[in-house]
Amino acid sequence: MPFDFYEKRKRETSDETKRIYVCECGDICVETRHSRQSFTPAEFVSILRNITMKQKNNKFLPVLQQINRIGGAILLAVLFLSACAKQSAETSSEKVKIVTVGGAITEIVYALGAGEKLVGTDTSSVFPEAATKLPQVGYQRTISAEGVISMKPSLVLILPEAGPPAAIQQIESAGIKIVRINNESSVDGTKAKIRQIAEAINQKEKGEELIKNLETELTEAEKLAATKSDKPKVVFIYSRGGGAAQVGGKETPADAMIKMAGGTNPIMEFSEYKPLTPEALVAAAPDVILLPTRALASFGGIEAILNLPGVRETPAGKNKRIITVDDTLLLGFTPRLGQGVKELCEKIHQ
Repeated sequence: MPFDFYEKRKRETSDETKRIYVCECGDICVETRHSRQSFTPAEFVSILRNITMKQKNNKFLPVLQQINRIGGAILLAVLFLSACAKQSAETSSEKVKIVTVGGAITEIVYALGAGEKLVGTDTSSVFPEAATKLPQVGYQRTISAEGVISMKPSLVLILPEAGPPAAIQQIESAGIKIVRINNESSVDGTKAKIRQIAEAINQKEKGEELIKNLETELTEAEKLAATKSDKPKVVFIYSRGGGAAQVGGKETPADAMIKMAGGTNPIMEFSEYKPLTPEALVAAAPDVILLPTRALASFGGIEAILNLPGVRETPAGKNKRIITVDDTLLLGFTPRLGQGVKELCEKIHQ
């Protein structure tokens, strides 16, 4: 507390001591031996103004005498504390250090103009490019608690799938605040995610601006999809951690994107992801095979996809209709959602 004022007044029966200081929240606190009250600087100034106005009978007294009658120390306190509270809030804001676990969270923090507060991210944080230059705490499902703690963040933002649970608990036990961010793969879910992150980092107004831009871009993407008469069948192929190829069923981010882009997902027998089998792929008969850009690279390129069992027997394989969209743009459900839908729409309807 930069300032701590005391005022002592001699009374006929006893001494009354008033202590005036800045609370941690920035309010002005007034303490006596018997009570404690807190006021915002604006409220405190208003109270003093009312006291001054009541001195009607003494309005011709010298100004200094007026100030003395209401307590010179208190008035000085208001002047100093008001400035101090503002300075304290600014200093507190500057000290915020954030670690993000999840590419979508990282992208949103940058979009909110708070990228300079980031001190670490996870390996899925590949957009914008500046995020790739920050220290990393590992893959979001297997983060290093020691790595996070060593960065001394004041806030850690994580997606629901972040883990392992023991690492999350260890970070919380170290006294570091963790905020779990919604990750629903929908338009409403994206808006909720932006608002939640904006609130967590005190950027609510900027968050609403992002949402307005998102709505505008989504409207444009919807109009584009509405102009397409056909609904190509699109199968999403993915590989987690360099493992075997998997296909995305219903209730996945890719499924939601395919539908918004004016396509259909023929894999509706299951939810989430399952290993790719030649029989299931041939039966689905996709017109297009979709992959995240980084996944295609991990497989070894388009020829490697065409050589997967069953692919060449599908319409997509025969016509070499293998397309990619940037990982976060396709699966992140970020402020660039409208851009992602538009790009996917254009590619599947070529």
